[in-house]
Amino acid sequence: MSGNHLATQFKAHVGITPKRVARIYRFAPLILSVDTLRPVDWPELAHAAGHFNRAHFSREFNDLTGHTPREYMAPRRRFPAEQGFPPEAGSMPAD
Repeated sequence: MSGNHLATQFKAHVGITPKRVARIYRFAPLILSVDTLRPVDWPELAHAAGHFNRAHFSREFNDLTGHTPREYMAPRRRFPAEQGFPPEAGSMPAD
């Protein structure tokens, strides 16, 4: 089975490409680590997630959330999550 065929089958069964799944898995810990009660050091978070280019990080953030980091944080700061949510530890879906 070729890589392209596997990717096509994956998308047919899951609904998104394997590359997109990998991007989501890389992005999820970053976004869950953001503390809405403190200032966010976006360049440090981007670097920790493997982004070495701020523009690339901003594009990826916008693609996965539909917002810039600043736009994303506004409602999260206005309506903070309850204590203990999201859970600090645990598996990702399908782990």
